[in-house]
Amino acid sequence: MNLSTSSILLIIAAVGTSVTTCLEIYPAFAATNHTAVREVIKHYHLNKTVEQGINDVVTSAVQQTVELFTIPLQTYLIIASLKHAMLHINRTSPMKAFWFDACIQCLVMANLIFWKNGSFLEFSIDGTLPWNDFVFGELVWPGLVQFALPLSLFFRYHSVHVIVETYVELW
Repeated sequence: MNLSTSSILLIIAAVGTSVTTCLEIYPAFAATNHTAVREVIKHYHLNKTVEQGINDVVTSAVQQTVELFTIPLQTYLIIASLKHAMLHINRTSPMKAFWFDACIQCLVMANLIFWKNGSFLEFSIDGTLPWNDFVFGELVWPGLVQFALPLSLFFRYHSVHVIVETYVELW
């Protein structure tokens, strides 16, 4: 299998992003019982009930699980479109071209939004939920975030670059 440098970089960044996502899912499973949530709320002096804390944990777990499934799927689709000429759209079929354009635009916009959110908005080294600090420790989690965030941002930005490059080559 002969992969381009762009594909190899995308795979490395996808693996790093997937590992980070797994590390963010684990605290949600570790903090799903009432005792752990009560302890976190008490330790971090949060103005939440235990039910609100559990809702936050479950919401975070669902979001990270969806992201965990979309990262490999997106990486596979991008590499397949780079590698194979099977995505050449029949120019006589405007409906196929429309759906292909819509999918490409959706992927580009989603990755740009994730990249922008990670780069410029609401990033703090403490994380958005205290569950990560509680499970991994207040010294370990910031180190993991500092290592993983650049990989995640690179994955999102490089995905946009590769998708646009492929789109330009196909049209």
